[in-house]
Formats: sequence, structure tokens, C-alpha cells
Amino acid sequence: MFYLIETEDSLLGLLALIRTRYSVEEKAVRPTRFTYLDTFDWRVWRNDAVVEYREDKQQKMLIWRSVKDGQAIQEIPVDKQPDFLSEVPEWLRPGKLQSTMKVRAFITQTSSRGQVRSLEICGKKDKVVARLEIITESLVKANNRKGEALPLRMVIKPVTGYQKDLNVILSIIEEFKIEGYGKDPFVRLLELSGREPCDYSNKPYAHMTMDMRADMVSKDILLQLLNIMQKNEEGIRKDIDTEFLHDFRVSIRRSRSLLSQAGGIFPKTTLQRFYNDLSWLGTITGPLRDYDVWLLAFDSYQQDLPIKLRSYLEPLREWLQVERAKALKDVIKVLDSKRYERFTKAWRVYLECAVPKRTVLPDANRSILAVSGNRIWKTYRKLRKRGDVIDGKSPPTMLHDLRKTGKKLRYLLEFFRTLYSGRSLNPMIKRLEKLQDYLGTYQDYDVQQASLVHFMQGMKEAGKLCDTTQNAMQYLIDDMAKREKKHRKNFGCYYHIFTHGKTNSTFKKLFKVEAQS
Repeated sequence: MFYLIETEDSLLGLLALIRTRYSVEEKAVRPTRFTYLDTFDWRVWRNDAVVEYREDKQQKMLIWRSVKDGQAIQEIPVDKQPDFLSEVPEWLRPGKLQSTMKVRAFITQTSSRGQVRSLEICGKKDKVVARLEIITESLVKANNRKGEALPLRMVIKPVTGYQKDLNVILSIIEEFKIEGYGKDPFVRLLELSGREPCDYSNKPYAHMTMDMRADMVSKDILLQLLNIMQKNEEGIRKDIDTEFLHDFRVSIRRSRSLLSQAGGIFPKTTLQRFYNDLSWLGTITGPLRDYDVWLLAFDSYQQDLPIKLRSYLEPLREWLQVERAKALKDVIKVLDSKRYERFTKAWRVYLECAVPKRTVLPDANRSILAVSGNRIWKTYRKLRKRGDVIDGKSPPTMLHDLRKTGKKLRYLLEFFRTLYSGRSLNPMIKRLEKLQDYLGTYQDYDVQQASLVHFMQGMKEAGKLCDTTQNAMQYLIDDMAKREKKHRKNFGCYYHIFTHGKTNSTFKKLFKVEAQS
């Protein structure tokens, strides 16, 4: 736990009181640089933790600690500030933190300079029973200038096997009336910079009420999606991690999905113009995302091969890396293009423009509750119409179409879930996500087989395909075909998870009624 030390005199008084029971030894005072890390989308903080990188002349340390009590969950010695957690040796790497961050990179959220004063509290036979750290730090501003200082804080570091002594020390602190530090120092530093945790989300959140106009709410959601796209541009250009492009593309898909439901809300010419631009962006960024997906899953695919074939797949990895680099250049070229600049400027101007008081569009000034209910109900009925006729003989395209419809339905439910706050949509969305995950895996098996054939052709044309690599790739194609066939048999089970029980009546009650209002 962090404790607030208001003055140096109060610290001296506390140490004097501790010395009535224990000896206290000063060990070191180290000038220290503190760097507070998280992913771009705040995955660590959202899991009630902070990652702090400390560097002084003696050591470099990555500290993963709890937000709730400030205690270190794990302290990891490192050679330098890591860009990815995967750079930490596997035997030192916290599994839970890795599962939280996944493929995301560390981003410096804020940093400070100060010093760490270390003290040891010793009991009988001069055994160390606890350690204290007295920390001072000041915000590092732009151009490496020193900013405002944080209040002095004290940290107690327990020593295994001395819980009784720790309890005594804690009671002394309580007796001395030392207060808790309050807000985490990470939060305090962010506030000094005019920020707060979780100031980025990859999902839009529109503040809406049931009677708000449909065009006003739709513009708000679309504007947030445009903001998300543009916030991810720098990460794409710098190639920080693959999720910047992923969030960029998901925002494009969500925007297109909402525009496809916006007939009667926006003029047809406006819809078509911006829908076409978004489709262009989705198409042009697709190859880079495909290479990312393959390279992220490459080790897993390699493990699916017999041991003797695994090394033969390496030329494919090298070829994918080269092609990915080309695709990244193409995407950056698009982001720097006049067409993209014209699109984003025109799109923003349109979305930020106030809605007209009078309109001939039939749904523009209707309540968002009525319009969203209508769109959700129609999309749900479309999903049921497509899904109910699928059987064991249905072609893969029917399952792919069902997946696309399910994705549109999920986006609509997520866009407008706050309108139905008293009637939780979460269980329904979770069941839909399970169906989506199943359909996504099925589609992956189908698409990846075609991708491997395409890759083989590309490698052959480039003179990079040898017989052993082709054999390894063909093995993967055959294996994926078997998995696709096996996975296909489970459709009825996953479809039933979403459609069983009260799903139909719940949709009818929530959305068909709203559609008629």
C-alpha cells in the first residue's frame, strides 16, 4: 500500500516510532526514472493493474503491481525498457499479464523523475522483517522538462515469513495516523498532463436518450468511429503493433454497417459517397491484415505439422514478412494520399454539421428508439431467415453470409444497448458472439486454404518455393480441410445456443414493439 508522507518531519517522526521496536537501516538513495506503461487501449489498467518501468544506475526493473493496494505482483529485472512483454525471458514472464496484453505493445503513457530511498527494518538477530521505500517523483513534461512534483509516498514491502512483524509495523503506521496515498501515482501524473486512464476505447459510446433524433445519434456514433480511425493512424505508420490496423479496420466495418442501415436517415447520395470511400479503405488495408493474421498464428500452424516438416515452413514465414512490408508501405501511402485526406475532412465536416430542423427524410427526425428497434428487428429476422435453412448440405457461402449478418446485428446491439439499459442485452450479445466465433473459425479454415494456394503461387513466381516447403504447405491445406469438415458438423449446436429458448420472444418484445412505435 502507498502511504502519503506530508512532510519530512512526519517521516522522521514515524521512523523514530518504528525504532522503538525495530532497528531501521538506510540502504541507498537512487536517482530514478519512472515510466508508466500500458497498451494503447489500456488493457493493463482495465484489469486493475499498473506496469511501471524503473531505471537507475544500478538496475532496470519492470514492476507489475496492483492498483488496489499498490503492492507489486511481480518485479522483473530487464536489460532495457521492453516494447513487448514477449521480450522478457519466458521463465520470468507473468502469464496473466501476457494473457491480458496478448499481441499489444507497451506504450509510454506518462513518465517522471525522482529518487527512491530504501530502508530495511530489522528485528531479532538483525533479520530483515520488512522494507520501506520513500519515493519522490516529478512529472516529465514535453522536451524532457521537469514538471510538478507528486506528494512524497512511502511503500511497505513485506518479507516472506514475517507477517507478525508486518502487522506490528502496520499498527505503528496506523497509530501515527499516516494516511493512504489516495489516487495511484500513475493517475496523479496523468491528471497533471490533463489526461485520465482509459482515454481511448476502440468502441464508440454515444450518449443518447430514447427520444433523440435518429440522424443526430447516428452522426455521433459515426463521428466517434472516425475519431477511432484517426487515433490509430500513427500506430499504423510506426508499425507499433498489429492491433492499430485491426482497430482501424473494425471502425471502418462498424461505420459501413451503420451506413447500410441509415436509409431514410441520411440522403442517398451522401450514403453512397462515404460508403464507397469506406469500402475502398477496407479493401486497400485487407492484404496487410491478412499477412498480420498469418504471421501472428504462424507458430501455431507450424506446430500442427509433423516435427520433420516444421522447419520446411520457414521459407513461407520469410516470404510473408517480405510481402507484409510491401503491404504496409501501400497502406501508409494510402494514409498519406490526397484521397484519404479529402475523405476524412469531408466526412468530419458532414458529421460535425448540425442536423437540419426540417427534413424530408422519413427516419431522420424519428426517435432513435423507434428507428434502432426497427433496424435490429429486421436484421434479426434476416439472420433467422438465413440460419434456419442451413443444413449439412449447405455451401460454405451460406455460413459466410450468416456470419456477416450476425456481425451487423451485433454492431447494432452494441451501438444502441444503452437505450435498453433496464433490459440487459449482455446475455443475448454473448450468445451471438459464441455463434460468431464458431462461424469465424469455420470461415478461417475455408479462407486460409485458399490463402495457402495463393501464397504457393506467389512464392513459385518469386522463385522462393522449394519442394519441401510446398509439401509442408500442402499438408496444412489438407489438415485445414479435415478440420473444416469436422467443425462444420457443429453448426446446429452453436446456432441453437443463440436461437434457443426465449431469444425470439425477447427480440420481439424489445425490438418489434419499438419498431412499431
